[in-house]
Amino acid sequence: MARSLSQRSGGSAENLRSLNKNGVDLGIVYSGDAFLGRVGKLPDDPTRYTDVSMLSFLTGGAVGRTQGFRHQLAQ
Repeated sequence: MARSLSQRSGGSAENLRSLNKNGVDLGIVYSGDAFLGRVGKLPDDPTRYTDVSMLSFLTGGAVGRTQGFRHQLAQ
C-alpha cells in the first residue's frame, strides 16, 4: 500500500526545486513561480526548472502575489 506524507516546505519556489530534482512527487507551486523557474528568471536563481509538469490550478489567485492582489481579495 502506498504511503502519503505531509511536510512543511520553504514555499512555492522551494517546492519547484524539490519537484524538479524528484525530491517529491507532488507540490504546490504558484503559476508565476513555475513560469519564472521554467525560463530561469526566479529572483537570485538562474536555474531553468524544466523537469516539472503542471497538473491543475487551485485558485484564480495563483499568479497574483502582489500586495494589490491581496488587497483586491480583502474587499
